[in-house]
Amino acid sequence: MLRTVFILYTFLFSFHAYADSIEPVGRFLSDSAKLGQSIKYSLSVKHDAGLQILFPDSSFNYYPFELIAKEYYPTATNNNSSLDSAIFILRTFELEPAQSLALPVYVFSDNDSIAIYSKKDSIGLKEYISGIPSLLTIKEQTAYNKVPLEINYPYILFYLAVCLVIGFIIFFLFGKTIKRRYRLYKIRADHMHFIRNFQKALNNFSHSDKTLAIEQALTLWKSYLTRLENIPINTYTTTEIINLYNKEDLKHSLNIIDRAIYGGLITQEADKALSTLKRFSNRTYYKRKREILND
Repeated sequence: MLRTVFILYTFLFSFHAYADSIEPVGRFLSDSAKLGQSIKYSLSVKHDAGLQILFPDSSFNYYPFELIAKEYYPTATNNNSSLDSAIFILRTFELEPAQSLALPVYVFSDNDSIAIYSKKDSIGLKEYISGIPSLLTIKEQTAYNKVPLEINYPYILFYLAVCLVIGFIIFFLFGKTIKRRYRLYKIRADHMHFIRNFQKALNNFSHSDKTLAIEQALTLWKSYLTRLENIPINTYTTTEIINLYNKEDLKHSLNIIDRAIYGGLITQEADKALSTLKRFSNRTYYKRKREILND
């Protein structure tokens, strides 16, 4: 038992004695730094190739510095001697003009370990404000200072491009439906406008100059059919219109209207003839509507 204790004590004594011969070297790679700037600190150690050496990790307290990152280098071994090295990237927000740091290396053997520190190395902090006066003089300025407005062209162009893409997709998917609904809306609005004006002409036929009222009603009728049929009917003669539509009731009504306008023969049938034109325009409107729906 005493022999075992003696061997163990001898081993630990020799391990600590050998560890004491290890001298890690730590130094800053620059003489000065700015507040919050990245600072590089080099740590290296030479040791026997059989020893296990570890460097500090993120859990180590690097005060007055903060660890940002760490760069390791492969172990270099030559003639049973190894070299381990690493670069620690630090930063500081402390205001002391000179700040120092010493980092350890950890020597492991079986169940025991020793932390061996390098000598302290210092770095200077660059000052850009030499001092702050105790009393500040504040200059009052209440005059309005006009700031020119700037147009954010990249954002405007981006939103325009997005709108164009969305519009193209909508038109591609629903273009036919949108066009059909627009055409139906347009001919319906035009038809209602025609009916209102034509009805006014019919009312004038009963209460004012009958010849003028008939001429107005016929002009409105021809202009409306021109827009609805996309044919220049307003330039057609009565004979051409009769040949175009080939409707007996329309032929009879147009002949009565011609006799009333050009011959002055205004009879009670003229009122019925205008009503026939109105009914014909209604039938033509519904026919055109069905054509658009079935297109």
